[in-house]
Amino acid sequence: MPERCIQRALRPGGRVVIHPESCRINGKHKLVKQVYLGPAEEIYRRFTEATAPDPLEVEKLSFGGVAALWGEVQRLGLIEAIDQVAPQYPHR
Repeated sequence: MPERCIQRALRPGGRVVIHPESCRINGKHKLVKQVYLGPAEEIYRRFTEATAPDPLEVEKLSFGGVAALWGEVQRLGLIEAIDQVAPQYPHR
């Protein structure tokens, strides 16, 4: 299985960023692919100046509403209060 990471390297033009891919061959690490990503300053500039694109679609989800309501029911003793005034029916 290839091992992947991003590394800085010192080259004759200054620091650059590379993406080496290595794997074990006969028990030893061997470089199988290396992609040049560009000068480190250019990569840094792209990340700091970049803005997130506007989403094409947004889906709003609700999390924890049922759990929060159940917690309040228990805290208030609502089940016990209902049991005192309402008759209990046998389960089928």
